[in-house]
Amino acid sequence: MEYRLDCDKINGKAIWRSRCPGDRLRLPGRGEKTLKKLFNELAIAPEARAQTALLADDEGVLLVLGVGCDVRAAATAQTDRLLIIEATREGMDSDAGSN
Repeated sequence: MEYRLDCDKINGKAIWRSRCPGDRLRLPGRGEKTLKKLFNELAIAPEARAQTALLADDEGVLLVLGVGCDVRAAATAQTDRLLIIEATREGMDSDAGSN
């Protein structure tokens, strides 16, 4: 998966972490929701939720791997400085199963 963020919309330092109680994410067309509610809607298993990485800055969650970017920091046509994050699942090989 690839995520595109507007560097100028990141406040302070961006850090990778796991979710915390009350974390919220605003996705295009879905409005703002707590990660708990969003994970429930997306049928993400409870044991996988604690292992889901997210990127956050001083203002809150920027993106959740496997879910998407918060509209606050998502790149737009007006973005001058772009941060591209490419994520793959460890241990998964695109050639798996082919002989």
